[in-house]
Parts: sequence; C-alpha cells; structure tokens
Amino acid sequence: MSEEKIILKAEDVRTYFPVKGALGQAVKEVKAGKVEYRLDKTNIIHCPIGKVSFGAEKLGENFTTLMGAIIKAKPAAAKGQYIRSCVIASTMGPGVKVSTAKY
Repeated sequence: MSEEKIILKAEDVRTYFPVKGALGQAVKEVKAGKVEYRLDKTNIIHCPIGKVSFGAEKLGENFTTLMGAIIKAKPAAAKGQYIRSCVIASTMGPGVKVSTAKY
C-alpha cells in the first residue's frame, strides 16, 4: 500500500508530509524550527532562509540555523573541507559570497 502525501506550499518551496496521522506533528515540527533542505544533482543546496520583510537579526539567525543543520548532517566519512563556498541571493538579485571559514 502506498503512503498518501499532502503538499503544504510556502512560496516556491514544497514540503511533503505523510498524511497518516502525522500531519499535526509535522506542522508542530515546522513551527518549532525543523530545517529541511534538498540537494540538486550537482550537490548544491537551495533553501530559503526568509523573506525581504524579515529583519537582519532574523535572517542571520535562520542562516546560522541552516548552516548548523548542514554541518550536523555531515557524514563521518567525509574528510577535508565540507563546505566549499556559500552564496546568499534574493530571488532575482545578485549573489553575495559568504566566508565559509567559520564552518
């Protein structure tokens, strides 16, 4: 039997949650700050960290949380520099490079 899924759409990001009684739990996790990201086929992560209306502090906090989740998910077998580069950009704006020395 295949598991039914429901799509909750927030801007351009689609997050899929199993419907079998876990929807309420999934909503609580997202509101509590659960971080989900996906890699494309070239191992590039595309993940929104906020909206233009967010303040600088909130965007910085979201970025730090995302980077922490990525570092935490690093496989034990991965050696050397895990993050080679990091660029932050608005939807149609120019990218700004971020130093990865901290990570």
